[in-house]
Amino acid sequence: MPSSKNPPLHTVRIDDRPPSHGSWFSYIFFPLIFNVGIISTNLTQLIFYPLSLFPPTAPLYTRLLLFSKEAFVRLLILISLLFGPTKLVLTAGEGIDLDRIVERDGQGRVKGLNLPGRCVVVGNHQAYSDWMYLWILAYFAGASEGIYILLKKSLKWIPLIGWGMQLYDFIFLSRSWALDQRPLSLHLKRLARRSIETKQPIWIMLFPEGTIGSDNERPKSVRWAEKEGIADLKNMLLPRSLGLYTILTALLPSFPPPTPLQTNASSSEPIPTSASSSSTSLASSPSTNQRQPSPNECPLPILDCTIGYPGVPPAAYAQEYYNLFSIFHRSVPPPAVHIHLRMYNSTHVLALTSIPPPPPKPTNTHLNSSFPTPNSSTTEVGDEVESGRRRRFGEWLTQIWREKDGLMDEFYETGRFPSNPSSKSTKAGLFEGAGAGVGAGREEGAGGVEIPVGWRSGSWKEAGEAVCWLAPVWIGWGLVWGVRKGGWEGGAA
Repeated sequence: MPSSKNPPLHTVRIDDRPPSHGSWFSYIFFPLIFNVGIISTNLTQLIFYPLSLFPPTAPLYTRLLLFSKEAFVRLLILISLLFGPTKLVLTAGEGIDLDRIVERDGQGRVKGLNLPGRCVVVGNHQAYSDWMYLWILAYFAGASEGIYILLKKSLKWIPLIGWGMQLYDFIFLSRSWALDQRPLSLHLKRLARRSIETKQPIWIMLFPEGTIGSDNERPKSVRWAEKEGIADLKNMLLPRSLGLYTILTALLPSFPPPTPLQTNASSSEPIPTSASSSSTSLASSPSTNQRQPSPNECPLPILDCTIGYPGVPPAAYAQEYYNLFSIFHRSVPPPAVHIHLRMYNSTHVLALTSIPPPPPKPTNTHLNSSFPTPNSSTTEVGDEVESGRRRRFGEWLTQIWREKDGLMDEFYETGRFPSNPSSKSTKAGLFEGAGAGVGAGREEGAGGVEIPVGWRSGSWKEAGEAVCWLAPVWIGWGLVWGVRKGGWEGGAA
């Protein structure tokens, strides 16, 4: 048992750890295996790129790209197994029945998660490893080939990794709404068409906080709270809602309602609301017996993931304890990655945040009879309505983040997320009492589910897929052999 003088390394800030910690195995083989995997994946994408230029072979290239995306998540699992072993600890809240989504084999081992094939995944941004563990979550849900992550535009030019992310069709934003609005909408609609035509999953992943918490970012969150006249959060940054709102309004009209076969990710029974019948909040039901729409009745639900890392003190920054270098090169992984799942019916959320249009402004027909402006009046009303919707949606998302902040309080106190409604989760205010009206008041899966990060199949043959079976090496060897053979035959002639 470690003494107080030698605490576990994952509880010590990276900068305070002994310089010589780590193993020689990780020092040598992590860079080797990871770079071989990245280069092999990139070369596979590039070698077959000419297939995309011809309509008959373009679908084949799309399948190859999806294979390379699956290869990358298997590479993440491979390096986790070898250099940073950990497990996912899942607990569940609103809209999720943990017992129903977990699939096990005959030995009781978790082999999959029955989550929606199409959803928008949002999470609190604790560390730069967050996206990696959420991608592994998608792998267990069978949706890893459909992952599309919103990233800063500067990341697209990182050698090898950035090029691969571009071919994966990830979404890069410049953080300027004037520059991002049209390209983002077009990109999303293209992804929706592809998902419908090919029946592929689509998980749009974003972190509404925009970045991880740090001493540089915390003051910005404080200033934003002061500007909006609201309280700041303690364990995370205040979220920005415009990106999520744009994704939902752009994608929802593209997808048909789910069939009964697609609605088995959580309880198919009516989800009761905890709102009282006397509540006058927007999200409350007129009656306590009125059924709230299930997330599974929505073609694109919101999958909310609250992420917690052991060893990080309250209000501290997880990135100071875990980064990709320290996890794998220094082999100090989190003992577990805790993910609390909640799911919301986005159609219902958008309906709740809509407001009736205000009456048109009266026009003085005497003064303006020669300059009638019905079109401009209509435009002003439309802009005002849209502005109101965005504002109300932002209030809903901020409310969800306050609840997540309460979940993080309990995580820091107990080391786990709660498996029943938290008394510390803030549910008062505009969307009081019903988890924004999409099925609060029911928390399933007491105790949570532990999933060791490893192969779903249980077979190490997936390690070959992690490096695309070294396809570029075999192709290159075949070309060299063919050229040399041709040279020999030519010389013999």
